[in-house]
Amino acid sequence: MSSKPTFTFYLNTYKKDKNGKLPIYMRLAHNRKKKELDSGYYCSEEEWNTKKQRTKSNYTTNDQLADLEGRFYDKINEFKKSESQIDLEKLKNYVTNTVVDTIPILNDYIQLYCTNVGLRTDVTHYTKDKYGQIQQTMEAYLKKIKRSNLLINEIDFRLIDGYDSFLRKSNFFGKQLAPNTLAKYHTRLKTICLKALNEGLLKANPYTNFKIKTVPTTRSYLTLQEIKNIEKLDLDDEGLEKSRDVFLFSVYTSLRFSDASALKKDNLYHDSKKKVHVKWIVKKSKQQISLPLFDIPIKIIEKYATSDECKIFNTILPGVTNHQANIDLKIIGKLAKIKMNLTYHVARHTFATTMWLDNGGSIEVLQKILGHSNIRETMIYAKITSNLLEKAFEEVNNKLNHG
Repeated sequence: MSSKPTFTFYLNTYKKDKNGKLPIYMRLAHNRKKKELDSGYYCSEEEWNTKKQRTKSNYTTNDQLADLEGRFYDKINEFKKSESQIDLEKLKNYVTNTVVDTIPILNDYIQLYCTNVGLRTDVTHYTKDKYGQIQQTMEAYLKKIKRSNLLINEIDFRLIDGYDSFLRKSNFFGKQLAPNTLAKYHTRLKTICLKALNEGLLKANPYTNFKIKTVPTTRSYLTLQEIKNIEKLDLDDEGLEKSRDVFLFSVYTSLRFSDASALKKDNLYHDSKKKVHVKWIVKKSKQQISLPLFDIPIKIIEKYATSDECKIFNTILPGVTNHQANIDLKIIGKLAKIKMNLTYHVARHTFATTMWLDNGGSIEVLQKILGHSNIRETMIYAKITSNLLEKAFEEVNNKLNHG
């Protein structure tokens, strides 16, 4: 028997029905092994064309037989493309459209997980995209090691470790992954593995002995003087001015770009003391937050209140994309002689550190303002800056001298 995979239709002469017709069987053969199974169709010996392996006149049956044969060669091509060994059992299951093996292929399981994440309304597009990257990178890795048909229950420490090395060495998205970005890939894959574990598809968590490593990060933020330098810039470009104003609005309010750009006039209200407040629902956490506004963001709102753009779209801030804002901020940063790489997210860090903590604001209230569900998230910002340290010593010194 040839090692080349073959597919044959034939009549099973041992199973004639009461009408004298015989079942049409399929024979799948490869590497001296074969699978023989009923196609579900019947034909008389007189009507069967042995050479063509089709009936002589029943075109409906012939179309169905052609479909079964087509599925056979489709699967063969799939094995070839993935450079995997031909599995006769999986080939049979695919041809008959049945699933004898209840354990799914790893790639298929990850794809299904990502599809389900994509349907959720409580998950941001950013998170959905990141899970999509897990699917892309794992597919690329399995193709590289020629294991595209690996089952979910075959994932183990060795595979996780190999995937880790693959991510570290490859420039899959045009650049090498930073250590904490790499850790996030593993965290998301671990979540998928835990789901498979809970469903009984895995006997053990492959991440049990694999340590996901992160490195401490420094949150870049502007000093008060740097903020003033940005405010004082005389910008001749309308686009730069819009990006600067939207950025400063977040510096004084802590809002993420997605939350700030979505603000409508309905998000503003006055309290009993005529103080302007802004209220919004955080896109990331779905929490509702309400804050009184400082003078600078009020002036920014007033600046654009009569603009055609804000009137038409009922917004309180001019329209600018996050991508364009980050491009503009690089120019603004250079003009203001700021050494760091200025991005929009620096605004949020600046509010937490320079605006709030440096001026004696409590970490507990900051947690509420930032919309963090856990105080540990907020503690990242609770660094003892030189300014805060100086103020603390000054307060203690005054108490000691006047105690």
